[in-house]
Amino acid sequence: TDNGWFEGTLGNCSADVTGGQYVMVAANDTCWDTADAGATLITGTFEVKVTSTGSGVYGLVLGSNAAESRFYVLMIDTLYQAYSLQFYDGSGFTGSWQSSTAINTTGTNILKVRRGSIAGESTFTLYVNGQYLAAYLDSDTSPGEYFGVLVADPYSTGGFTAYFDDYAVTQPTVIYEHDFSDPTNGWPTGSTAGNSCSFSYYGGEYRIDAAADYACLAYKGEAKNSVYEVSSRRGTVEGSYSYTALYGLLFGIDDYFSRFYAVWIEPDGQQVAAYKYISPTWYYMGDGWVTISGTNVISPGLGVNRLRVEQDGPYIAVQINGHYVDMTPSSTVGSDYYIFDPTYNTYPPLGHHFGLISVASPSSSVTTFHDDYRVVGWQTMEMSLPNGAGPLVALPVERLPTHLLR
Repeated sequence: TDNGWFEGTLGNCSADVTGGQYVMVAANDTCWDTADAGATLITGTFEVKVTSTGSGVYGLVLGSNAAESRFYVLMIDTLYQAYSLQFYDGSGFTGSWQSSTAINTTGTNILKVRRGSIAGESTFTLYVNGQYLAAYLDSDTSPGEYFGVLVADPYSTGGFTAYFDDYAVTQPTVIYEHDFSDPTNGWPTGSTAGNSCSFSYYGGEYRIDAAADYACLAYKGEAKNSVYEVSSRRGTVEGSYSYTALYGLLFGIDDYFSRFYAVWIEPDGQQVAAYKYISPTWYYMGDGWVTISGTNVISPGLGVNRLRVEQDGPYIAVQINGHYVDMTPSSTVGSDYYIFDPTYNTYPPLGHHFGLISVASPSSSVTTFHDDYRVVGWQTMEMSLPNGAGPLVALPVERLPTHLLR
């Protein structure tokens, strides 16, 4: 064996590690294998690159028991450009097939399955070649912890071969954490042209001063498909009271601030909204502005609010002060505490940067303070700006959604 992978021939199946790839051949049969006993994981991101010639089926196995008699598998059919999340119960496979033009009929496909929680619901999220395919609720109460690969020859070609490479398995990990006590950590400081926006470290917090009618944006390092958290508040500085303000999180930011997601709150109005920006247009997600019913969800006035946003591909969930927010209250499905972005595949890819936004009203400047920024990522990203930060940006309010400030 090589790293626990089977090598040899068993019935109509053969496998070998050759040229840095795991090569599996199925002849009029379905064949699979899992990694060795030391490589186990139930929830996380599972990814593999697969190359093949001819027509057949291959897949990414996860949740297998030790006997390999019970598992899930993301299958790809290269002939019909189809995919399916199948479950094997020891006697056969069950699962429906769907078509996707994201699947290459020849050459290489990159398969990815993320198994974890979205807004408290355990979910399988499927991708191929970086494009979202589908998500399914995970109702498995006793999942296995082994993962592997599968090859099938359903078209009786006499031998369908798949070449597996770059197998990667990762768990959610804290990839960034900052309490703004150290100004050398690299969040941007200074002012934009005309002093419409100013950014500074102030008393162990990150301070953003926005002139009337301006939105101020700043970003830091890199993370994608992550959980983003920050504690924010409207402030009084040197005896001056800051009036109506919006503040929140930015993520998926590209290098030019031309595409990103934004989730922000209006504390006095007890409202929250999520937007996607594709220059020069803002698109609201979910129901747009949502008024929070109940008490103790959003702290009004100068109170501190802990904003937490989960992103898993096109799914975004919002949590404020420990409470998940229903961003689609008009929906009859009351349990869906996440937003689905239907343009996720249409306008890919969004960037890897994360940041903050603070917005002033048309009649008054505003000061906001931010603390304890935390990012939990599904996989570690290379930090291209380890000690630096992105540009400072000031957007006139007319470039924001027209109903943003009332």
